[in-house]
Amino acid sequence: MRKPRGFTLVEMATAALVLATLSALAVAGMRGIRQRGSFASATGDVIGGLRLARAEASGRGQAVYYIIDTNVATDAMGNVTEPRWWVLLDIGGDFNFTLWDPNNPMALGDKVLSSGIFPLGVTISAPSGYPQALPAPYTLIPVAGSSIPANPAFCSFCLTSGARINYGWVRFAPGAAPAVTFSGSNTPAFGQQLTVYTNSSSKNFMMVVAILARSGAIYSTPQAL
Repeated sequence: MRKPRGFTLVEMATAALVLATLSALAVAGMRGIRQRGSFASATGDVIGGLRLARAEASGRGQAVYYIIDTNVATDAMGNVTEPRWWVLLDIGGDFNFTLWDPNNPMALGDKVLSSGIFPLGVTISAPSGYPQALPAPYTLIPVAGSSIPANPAFCSFCLTSGARINYGWVRFAPGAAPAVTFSGSNTPAFGQQLTVYTNSSSKNFMMVVAILARSGAIYSTPQAL
């Protein structure tokens, strides 16, 4: 009768290596799923917030602002502040961005209809050379490398100086011509864009959200990296 034997050291080492490899793949896969989920949440918030502002302006007959803070910062405690946004109803028709306080957004008597914070690691940014030119009829919207320089390239209507640096707003106003106006000095009348981006060692994602000035139409497209 053949005497039973246990596993050899080589066999145990091989099994451990296989398990470690499978575990690493599983962790990477879960990280990718979370990353895609965070990116989808952020882009959905941007598009949904802009569409809400447009719909509320039309339905109420009042100006509604979509405001975004694209800053990413780390405080003294090591906490990371991600980009954030608000949809603000201009109650008196006299909204003043220079007096507006993002930490008390209704202090001027206006009403916040919606607001949110981006998931960790999702920013208004992109790799060098992106975003690239958009397809017709959005080709005149400023992006990196286009004939109309975008400054900053990833939020073409955001401010580049002052107390509200890297903040920007889109104003939807029914009956106005054009129907949408933007903050910032580099604001071609045709339209503006935001680029939402997340990156990691496994996969990068990027989407450009464009807003047409005359109609207030909102267009989004992923861009291959």
